Amino acid sequence: MKPILTTDFLALGLAAELLVAALAAALGWWHFDDPLPSALRFDSEALMFSLAGWLALVPALTWAASPAGRRWAPMRRIDETLRGVLGDALSRMTVVGIVVLSGAAGVCEEWLFRGVLQERWGLVVGSVVFGALHAMTLGYFVLATLMGFYLGWLYGLTGNLVVCAAVHGLYDLHALLLLRRRYLGGTG
Repeated sequence: MKPILTTDFLALGLAAELLVAALAAALGWWHFDDPLPSALRFDSEALMFSLAGWLALVPALTWAASPAGRRWAPMRRIDETLRGVLGDALSRMTVVGIVVLSGAAGVCEEWLFRGVLQERWGLVVGSVVFGALHAMTLGYFVLATLMGFYLGWLYGLTGNLVVCAAVHGLYDLHALLLLRRRYLGGTG
């Protein structure tokens, strides 16, 4: 894959997320007569589940980003692909830009995958489509699908799309900041 132009990375990412949101709204209207058929509750329970849901992912993300994790062949392929496609763009991106993009991904993607697809077709479809649309490598497809199941489970547990959006956004923020630090430092 060709590297993404660094000057256009944030704009391209935000445009993609807006397209995801537009698709979610259209599918929501089509299937539910409501662009957002899912519950949104901003309360202390959502905050607690969001933080706990993200913290549960930290050990796996930390291992995957470590030298030991990157020695595992599927993670090495994911890392090489990410570095080739996003490395230069991500190393030039500001922390504020990463925060904005991570938040947009959490909100827009969870609206589509959990809020509409999972509501309409169930956990398996929402999770597999999530994995397929993130598939840069076979390993990345598997990991993204597993992440989709995790986020879908959280949605089923809480019935609150805010929790999934927050966990997704925090995960992306953590992952992108780890990658940015590595790419800036030039470490393999």
